[in-house]
Amino acid sequence: MQNSNWALETTFERLMKCHQVTSNANHDERTRQLNAAERKMLNNFKRYAYAVFKHLPNDNELEEWLALMQHYEVSTRLLDWTYSFYVALFLRLNTWILTMTPTTRPVQFGRSKVML
Repeated sequence: MQNSNWALETTFERLMKCHQVTSNANHDERTRQLNAAERKMLNNFKRYAYAVFKHLPNDNELEEWLALMQHYEVSTRLLDWTYSFYVALFLRLNTWILTMTPTTRPVQFGRSKVML
């Protein structure tokens, strides 16, 4: 059930909580751990991006790299938002469908979708 008291969290923050990276750390240690994890993810993404993409941001353009990572569904500290109700609905339903088990996921048959 949704709760209006929930804090806004990025996918990166949720990922770190899931892996308990910051569970028993004070603020400075948690910040250090998050920065190290983000730097590792960024470096891994850059390594593969140079082999795949033709046009890439400069190395010093962190925000551009994070936006590119987020576009390709890598967890980042950027928060998704939109003004459009329909875009928000699509993104929420898409996430919900992807988290369903294969036996309850909608399957495309011709033009109609059915639940298995």
